[in-house]
Amino acid sequence: MKRSNKKLKAVDFFCSGGGMSFGLQQAGIKVIAGIDLDPDCRETYEANIKDAKYILADVERLKEEDLSSEIKIEKNDNELVFVGCSPCQYWTIIRTNKNKSKKSKNLLHEFHRFVKYYNPGYVVVENVPGILNKHKESGLDKLA
Repeated sequence: MKRSNKKLKAVDFFCSGGGMSFGLQQAGIKVIAGIDLDPDCRETYEANIKDAKYILADVERLKEEDLSSEIKIEKNDNELVFVGCSPCQYWTIIRTNKNKSKKSKNLLHEFHRFVKYYNPGYVVVENVPGILNKHKESGLDKLA
């Protein structure tokens, strides 16, 4: 398969302060947006991720088609990367109080809606052992 000369571009779901976005930029990938529901992350994200739009939104309430009106992305773009490193506190195998993080446990299911709708060329998901061990419950199986 011949690879086009276009540059990869990424949308970072659950971006927080932009750690993954920063790494993607360092790797030469153009990050076009980060999405998070925490307004306290915006300043850090925008300071570190140049030319990317910070979308303050709850992914559970964001409609798939509304994302393309926020940023210019298209369906079936082989140069598009969707990153979905949802908060891992619920899924970690480290002993923590899971009640605090129950609300974020289904975010990979929400991320899957966007993957299914846009069909990007690449999908990146953080590897947390608890997610792997419970891949059906976490939603990871839908992304494989």
